[in-house]
Amino acid sequence: MHLPGILILVLGQLLLGCATIEVPVCESCDNQLEPANARDDEDLLHFRMLQVSAGLVPKEHASGRNRVEMRQHVTSRHSALQWLVQQAETKFLPFAAAVLLPHALAFLAAHFIMSRRSGQAVEVLHEKKEAPKSLSYIIERAGPMWLIHMLGIFSFATGAPSVEYLYLNYFARQSHPDIDCATQMAAAPCAESVMKCLKLQIIRGFALPLVQFIVGPALGALSDAFGRKPAILVIRSCLLISTTGTIAVAWFSVPIWIDFCLGFFTMIPWGAVPFAWYMDRMDHAPSIVYAVSLIEGSCIVCAAMGTALGTVLSSKMAILVEFLGRVVTLCIAVFFLPESLPAEKRMPFCWSSLMPTAAFQVLFQSPLVEKLSAISIINSFHWAGYYTMFGRFLQSSMAWTRLNSYQGGLAEHISQVLWLSLGVSFLLRAFGQTGLMVFSTCACVTSNIVQMLSSRPWHIYLSSMVLSGPSFIGNAVVAGIVGAAVPGKTQGMLQSALALVTQVAGALGPVAFATVYQLLDPTAPSAPSWTMYLYILYGALFAVPSLALTLSLRRNIERKAPGSAAEVSDAK
Repeated sequence: MHLPGILILVLGQLLLGCATIEVPVCESCDNQLEPANARDDEDLLHFRMLQVSAGLVPKEHASGRNRVEMRQHVTSRHSALQWLVQQAETKFLPFAAAVLLPHALAFLAAHFIMSRRSGQAVEVLHEKKEAPKSLSYIIERAGPMWLIHMLGIFSFATGAPSVEYLYLNYFARQSHPDIDCATQMAAAPCAESVMKCLKLQIIRGFALPLVQFIVGPALGALSDAFGRKPAILVIRSCLLISTTGTIAVAWFSVPIWIDFCLGFFTMIPWGAVPFAWYMDRMDHAPSIVYAVSLIEGSCIVCAAMGTALGTVLSSKMAILVEFLGRVVTLCIAVFFLPESLPAEKRMPFCWSSLMPTAAFQVLFQSPLVEKLSAISIINSFHWAGYYTMFGRFLQSSMAWTRLNSYQGGLAEHISQVLWLSLGVSFLLRAFGQTGLMVFSTCACVTSNIVQMLSSRPWHIYLSSMVLSGPSFIGNAVVAGIVGAAVPGKTQGMLQSALALVTQVAGALGPVAFATVYQLLDPTAPSAPSWTMYLYILYGALFAVPSLALTLSLRRNIERKAPGSAAEVSDAK
């Protein structure tokens, strides 16, 4: 054998050893090139030498390594894409839906409403300098409905805080039969039940706008066509049916789902038609704000009394008082409530008025009503969302008990009564209607900030005593202005439509606030302090478009009525 042949044979043996070591890296490639039935070692050696001579082994090894690297690269890209999709689903989409979208809609709506009528003039909101009529006038005109509201609020305040703990006990006792969350809120089963109850509350929140959308405008239109009393009787009957389910759970240990299902009867808009009844009975515009303040203040006194009574009663007795109150108020409505809308002032009935969207056009009849509606929607979204999560915050971070709920509610009621009875007349003279609304919104935001930074129950009590009353005053002012803005024959449709849109906003608010709260988790043991500040900022920003719309009421303008000979002038 010649020397070149010997060298080739030696190199072939060396490379064969290297190739046999690296073959497992790309077994599929070798299997494609290697003969399936090698007859002997010589043939195999010859085949390997041919591979080496042709340069196939290095290329094959490099190809296998490249394919492995490419597979790893594709896998890493797929993992990164999957991670991005997961982050988008769990964080970005909830963030965009709960944070960016609500704020964007609030700011854009405020800007659109304030700018689209610029260039037109005629001021429509005038600060009334005339003094309201006497208390005897208000009692005479509003007495029966006023009594129904006071008794209804009293009975509701007595039993409502106990109802929440019926649900907490139901879930907690599935694992600990003897636990009572009314007094053992710090126990782990009760703390775990908080989120379960929140889910049920969110479900009700989604159902509420649907019921309001179907029933509310139709009920208002029927009251405009056939009178207020029949609609009020339907409302009081529905409230009694709902409370019947609650007392069955408390006294007869029926499943909690009975109360949950019958609770949908309370979703009927119970305040719109009665408020239209008040507007029908009081035809003196300057007295409306004062009357609304007195009615709200007296109802708060009754709520405080009911809350105080609830602190000394057991849960079962407190719920029994609520049931009896519903029975008495229904009887008063049947036998003593007069009809407020005379037949000659009623709207002719038409079937199209029963459509859920028929009443919405009333909300766009003037710039004043548009702005007040937008303010009510933004505030309802903000306050409903905040106070829903605030209750969960107290239960989770301070082990808020049933007694704490009653004591905190009592502090709120005392503050609201004092400010509504003593502060409204003074603040109206000092700031006017729009100034009073600004003052109320600022007080509400300040209260929210202080409450979320509190660490002791007495912090909450003090904040409620000082700021709860001013926060509540704005509602009376808005109600009075809206009630005087439309004629009596469409009052029911206006109040129903306004109640519907605010209820929808109030149902969406808790979902948005709960989403942000869960994303930030500001009360977690390891959560940094900035998460709480960010959550507070999220809620406080909703006050900006509300305040902008409120301040624009001073410059509220609209086109003069067709045919008017007076020249338009800019509002001061």
